[in-house]
Amino acid sequence: MDDMQELEKISTDYSNRLAVLRWFARIWASVVVAFVSVFLLIHLLGAVGGLSSLGSVFEVIRFLCFPVGLVAGLLIGWRAELWGGLLTVGSIVGFHLANVAVGNTAPFDWLITSFAFPGVLYLLSAALQRSKSNEK
Repeated sequence: MDDMQELEKISTDYSNRLAVLRWFARIWASVVVAFVSVFLLIHLLGAVGGLSSLGSVFEVIRFLCFPVGLVAGLLIGWRAELWGGLLTVGSIVGFHLANVAVGNTAPFDWLITSFAFPGVLYLLSAALQRSKSNEK
């Protein structure tokens, strides 16, 4: 096998791995969006009180970060991985910062934080795609 064939094989393997990463992030994001959306709809339409139950500015900020920002970021990530990943991770960071700002001393909610993992995968995929395009 000559050098050119080896480079083509390496490039093809890299592209395949990048595609697997991208689709893994998308499938996981779809599961998270479905799961969070069910609870969001229950909250908005149920007896909990809907949007009127948001009593303070910090509750509105936390609601905009999680679930709204999270779901928006995961959906945007399907087409624009960098922007979707940034919005997803930024929303979860904002959610936790808002919790700290109101004096919430409870430890990080790892379930909520884990919902941002597809956003991290989007960022990784975008970075790998960018480095691949810079090599050409």
